[in-house]
Amino acid sequence: TWTLVKTQCAGRNQTVVSVWKAIGLPVADGIVTATFTASVDNAVIAVTRYSGVNTSTPVGNIVSGNTNGVDGDCSGGTDSDLYAFDLTASSGAIAYNAVALRNKKHTPGAGFTERYEGSQGSGGAVAGMAVQDQSIISAGTISINGNISRTVDWAVVGLEILPASTTGKVMAMGKIGRINPTLKGVSGTLAIPENFEMKPNYPNPFNPETTIEYGLPENANVRMIIYNILGQQIRELVNQFQPAGFHQVRWNGRDDVGASVGSGIYFLRITAGQQTRMQRLVLQK
Repeated sequence: TWTLVKTQCAGRNQTVVSVWKAIGLPVADGIVTATFTASVDNAVIAVTRYSGVNTSTPVGNIVSGNTNGVDGDCSGGTDSDLYAFDLTASSGAIAYNAVALRNKKHTPGAGFTERYEGSQGSGGAVAGMAVQDQSIISAGTISINGNISRTVDWAVVGLEILPASTTGKVMAMGKIGRINPTLKGVSGTLAIPENFEMKPNYPNPFNPETTIEYGLPENANVRMIIYNILGQQIRELVNQFQPAGFHQVRWNGRDDVGASVGSGIYFLRITAGQQTRMQRLVLQK
């Protein structure tokens, strides 16, 4: 049983994002169906499961907006390539947000793990969406933020997913998928790896960005750093506590100050708890 949390249109009404919630104890794969009030060009659906959630009040504070600001109107906006909205979140909660960004690429905000990014359609009728989250260690105000590859008309909904108790933590256990408007839904399995997993980055060689995927069998402090062939640090991609499950990070070929690095061989070092892995990345321009 799904109920609507929040819907937000884009500043020029070129796209829209809706976040829904449901509470349950799934015992098998299932179907999640999206029904539209009118025909649409294209659509994307992403489904993510979280455990340790407060079943009576799963969602706390909510923020949404577009280029017109918080709860922005559906007209008069000016396209931009970034978003940032303040959200007050509780200790042990997860800050979650979904952003509709049409046919552009998304880079997750500081401290966030991107759970899904995808699109459907072609040309000016593309529907695109990215979903990211962040574990909240200490209560306070955080920035729901991200960067977009180019200026576009976007819409974002952010919220806090509350833990079952003040001493507990919410954990992400999600599997996602996408649909186009002619389909009824998408099904998926939910899993946490038995051991630490590090998948080859793709593409490799790459230009301008590459995707890095890894799986944590348990909650862990994760640090991910890019080095050049001289062993000098180029970019710190991750340095945070992360929940068990599968994670995805993108490197856009830029260093810690935002400057584009040159073609060549780079090395990725990830430390998760007591586990360490290295990977070789090749940037070709």
